[in-house]
Amino acid sequence: SATLVGQANRKSASFVLTAWHCLADYRDLSQRIYFTLMPGSPDSQTREAVRVADGGGMHADWALLRLTAPVPSALAQPLAVSQARGNPDSAIAMAGFSRNPGENHGDRQLSFDPRCHITTQHTRTTASDCAARKGASGGAVIQPGTGSPTALLGVISEGNGEGVSIYVPTAVFLPEIESYLAD
Repeated sequence: SATLVGQANRKSASFVLTAWHCLADYRDLSQRIYFTLMPGSPDSQTREAVRVADGGGMHADWALLRLTAPVPSALAQPLAVSQARGNPDSAIAMAGFSRNPGENHGDRQLSFDPRCHITTQHTRTTASDCAARKGASGGAVIQPGTGSPTALLGVISEGNGEGVSIYVPTAVFLPEIESYLAD
């Protein structure tokens, strides 16, 4: 999974965020990385993506990729990247393309846990009671209803599918990617 990110009020977005471990074994540069918007839809759009920055390991499980062709804002609005760590007193939501057991659509259907909560905040990661399954890694963590536009709060790193999920807060690595997003 990955999330289209960018600055508000731009005509297009050229970056996606995902988990580092989703690309950890990627070494064959002849094999392209692709980002697909609205998979399974007649309006599906695919863009090639190139890694430009990452955390370098599970200790910093995030990666930023630049799309070779920007996504017009008329097609999809990117999420802004949050500077905040998240409020443990407010609900968060996680979304990713996980492989849900018993469902036939595989990784073409977005899985969404809309009302879970932060359980523990560590220096580099945050734990939650969200139910993220295999494949949701790299997906979005947001905290709706904060009174400001919805922003990406974190990148899903791991989960047990039963109510324990770990994510990397964007506040941890935003200083490393701000210059890219300002392009």
